[in-house]
Amino acid sequence: MTLNRHLRAGLMIRPTNSLTLAVDADLSTMQTVTGPRRAIAVGAEQRIGRLAVRGGGRINREDDDAEPVGAIGLSLELMSGLWVDGQLTGGRDEGDQGWGLSTRVGF
Repeated sequence: MTLNRHLRAGLMIRPTNSLTLAVDADLSTMQTVTGPRRAIAVGAEQRIGRLAVRGGGRINREDDDAEPVGAIGLSLELMSGLWVDGQLTGGRDEGDQGWGLSTRVGF
């Protein structure tokens, strides 16, 4: 299997200690099973104690009939370094719809 080079650029700012804003953009086009993809995405995360709330969206700039895809997520720190994460993604295409639930441990 050969992986092609893919370039992406992003910027994140933290206007307050608890708020993060981000934007990333694909600088090169990827060929995927569903066609070419070159996305731009924006998002925000707000921390409220042990809870983090996220939201954002993306759009494929290579799609002639591009529809935005939105996502929301939550993270809860159960104890120091142990997190439970959940996310919900919605878009017009079935491949852009989904949800996830996970745990992570960090030190």
